[in-house]
Amino acid sequence: MLAECYNENGNQAKAVELINQVRQRAGIALLNSGPACLQATSKDQVFERIKHERAIEFAAEGIRYNDLKRWGTADLHDEQPGTGGCRRKGTLYQNNRREI
Repeated sequence: MLAECYNENGNQAKAVELINQVRQRAGIALLNSGPACLQATSKDQVFERIKHERAIEFAAEGIRYNDLKRWGTADLHDEQPGTGGCRRKGTLYQNNRREI
């Protein structure tokens, strides 16, 4: 979340540095270190990388919905075909539509 703060305040270099600390610990390629797919220099590019990194890093932690609410995108993810998610009183409940 500190990387989000730096990015929002226009300090993309510091945000990328913090993201790279996590990526280095995981042993994966660092942002801005080679191929175009790893480039993140603008505010929007860095924000997309932050969203991706948080989704991967905290995949099983149960905090994804809080991120989506904070970013104002939670409603975009509700009732999407194939996601099996439904929203109720600010909580994301998972269900398997094939079992209903």
